[in-house]
Amino acid sequence: MKPLAFFCLLTLLLSTGVQAQFRRMSPADSLRVDSINKATQLDYKRMLQQLNIPSTRRGPSGNPQAPDAANSDETKASPYTTLPDALVLQNGKKVTEATTWWNKRRPEIVEAFDTAVYGRTPAKTPHVEWEVVATTQEMDGDIPVVTKKLTGHVDNASWPAIKVAIQMTLTTPAQATGPVPVIMEFGFVFPPGFNPPRDTSRKAPPSWKQQLLTKGWGYAVIVPTSYQADNGAGLTQGIIGLVNKGQPRKADDWGTLKAWAWGASRALDYLETDKAVDAKRVGIEGLSRYGKAALVALAYEPRFAIGFIGSSGAGGAKILRRVFGEQVENLASSGEYHWFAGNFIRYAGPLTPNDLPVDAHELIALCAPRPVFISVGSPKVEGNWIDGKGMFVAAVHAGPVYTLLGKKDLGTTEMPPQETGVLTGELAFRQHEGGHTTGPNWPFFIDFAARYFGQGTASAANTKGLKDYYKDFFTMGVAVSPRALKSNEASLVIQQFNSLTPENALKMGPVHPKEKEYNWKDADSIVAFAQRNNMKMRGHTLCWHNQTPSWLFMDDKGAPVSKEVLLQRLKDHITTVVSRYKGKIYAWDVVNEAVSDKAGEWLRPSPWLQIIGEEYIAKAFQWAHEADPNALLFYNDYNEIGAVKRAKIIRLIQSLQAKGIPIHGIGLQAHWAVNEPSKEQLDSTLQQFSSLGLTLQITELDISVYPKEHEARASRPEDANTAFTSEREQQQLEKYKLAFGLFRKYSKHISSVTFWNISDRNSWLDNFPVRGRKDYPLLFDQSLQPKKAFWEVTRL
Repeated sequence: MKPLAFFCLLTLLLSTGVQAQFRRMSPADSLRVDSINKATQLDYKRMLQQLNIPSTRRGPSGNPQAPDAANSDETKASPYTTLPDALVLQNGKKVTEATTWWNKRRPEIVEAFDTAVYGRTPAKTPHVEWEVVATTQEMDGDIPVVTKKLTGHVDNASWPAIKVAIQMTLTTPAQATGPVPVIMEFGFVFPPGFNPPRDTSRKAPPSWKQQLLTKGWGYAVIVPTSYQADNGAGLTQGIIGLVNKGQPRKADDWGTLKAWAWGASRALDYLETDKAVDAKRVGIEGLSRYGKAALVALAYEPRFAIGFIGSSGAGGAKILRRVFGEQVENLASSGEYHWFAGNFIRYAGPLTPNDLPVDAHELIALCAPRPVFISVGSPKVEGNWIDGKGMFVAAVHAGPVYTLLGKKDLGTTEMPPQETGVLTGELAFRQHEGGHTTGPNWPFFIDFAARYFGQGTASAANTKGLKDYYKDFFTMGVAVSPRALKSNEASLVIQQFNSLTPENALKMGPVHPKEKEYNWKDADSIVAFAQRNNMKMRGHTLCWHNQTPSWLFMDDKGAPVSKEVLLQRLKDHITTVVSRYKGKIYAWDVVNEAVSDKAGEWLRPSPWLQIIGEEYIAKAFQWAHEADPNALLFYNDYNEIGAVKRAKIIRLIQSLQAKGIPIHGIGLQAHWAVNEPSKEQLDSTLQQFSSLGLTLQITELDISVYPKEHEARASRPEDANTAFTSEREQQQLEKYKLAFGLFRKYSKHISSVTFWNISDRNSWLDNFPVRGRKDYPLLFDQSLQPKKAFWEVTRL
């Protein structure tokens, strides 16, 4: 099902309370739906009469193909000239101090929202008595948890005809040693037989719940419709009906969004009594209409520490004055009016959105100084109804309040590209590439929240990184892809490392696929990431026999080019690439893997050697130095621990030194395994290379959990056992301990250690030597948590 179609169907299902499935409704279902619709229309008509409004303006259609489709043209989206200023009092005076905000301006904004938009929560609401209905010990994925099923019994002594109960579940890690942070979600309850779209692919990411548990946090799911129905017919039932003793609302009475927020506050009352929960670290999350409710809850309930607001759109985080996507006229119609105070209908006739005394930026401002993460999907997938730009604009205009209170705003007024988060301040925004879901943004929100929550007591991670542990020895680097830097691995990279290497983006094939064509996008994005985060940048690699486009070696007729032509092409490539990143990339792997693995053969018989001869190596270093005289230039190779291969590498280095070629260092790739190198092998390797008087860098470190194999091969039956067993874990730990112990011994010669990939989530060893055999060669597991080997190398 397409995401937009799912959203429309979801709206229909929830707004009518339909329990029908993808089949013809039963007669009883049809009668119930018809009864709800009639009661809703009656209540809506009654409110219009109370407001003395004969009719309202019709809102645009959510169908992009309809004649009256909602506007999706950004040039027509902002006919308004001003927005209400969150920092100007009603008397016109500017708010310049925090005390004035708290004592005067904030109460003015709350009153305006209460009167004109969301309605006024009753001064006195019924007591809620919480009952733990059931407690179960279970597994969520591979994580043991404790789940409590809870019911909040609402005191109905004032009107026994209406019974209200709040349904909620609470799940915390079973192995927690103390109270943990909790994220509370407004949860959808789908009709029987209805399964919303989900990722069923082989590499489906962990659920948001599992991601929280991995962090050592817990989660709660509260069911809003258990205590207030999502339709106008329910306004004389549920908590609103109970407080009003079954009577219709007055024009400024609370709407359903406020009622849902009230329920979240009562759930927080319970969490404050549960010893498994750190009630000072509870966040609120919701999607769509529940995104609106989550933002309202955060604005009105100061005990919530953080908010994750998903695709909330109009009535949530979107500027209501914008003429783009869903409009006030839609919100004020009979299908959605119940979310708001009756007074809100006035702004769909005779008033307009421009007459509103407040707008969404001020709702976000009410959350200050607490952190808020605003999430939205791709307009091509989720559609334009939500209006991601409108939510970004609201966050921008909420910024001055955060700044006044000593917090950081978005830091920009320009909406970032899709998949690029603005996440460094207390206000955060990210538009993912998916549809009507918060799913792709959960990892980013969790990393964002971790700045404020830290780790749960069940998690081993801390904020100190490898770069901090080894700051007195050498830089700590990692090979990355642009995609990884757009995922939640980016936070781990920033936390742990202070040097980056593009895994593939600067190899000849990806960056220079055709003679007159360069692809800079990926490399530029990695360099920009490094600069933003004050990281060093290594370049890999300028000349290699592999991942090299065939056009370099062929003329336009498919015949091998001459030596002179190939030399010129190599010079042009090196000069162009190095010059572009002059002053940004401090070190280059100039030539990669030129030495042969075969006995009796010195240099690899690559096309470079066959057409040019061995001088191509010296020329590459010469041209790289001319392009950037300040860059450090390295020769890079693997199997360096083998005595025969090592001797060949040393022969090459000494020959370049003898010719006065500008070579500054040797890159030792360090693709090792649990069975090699031995301590003697590695010690002698580092000693011999150190004696050459050049800088050493460990450039591609990983340690396979399988015995070392040097050639690709087909899968065997025993390869099916890919579990990361305790035995494999211990073997890898010992090898990492050995390696880093010797790195420290030779730290006067070693200036950098770089891992080849970030975590066990992705590694080239997953497909070498056996394609599809999962390996676990790095210090962080697939959930980005540090492995035992991490702690071993950081306590040396």
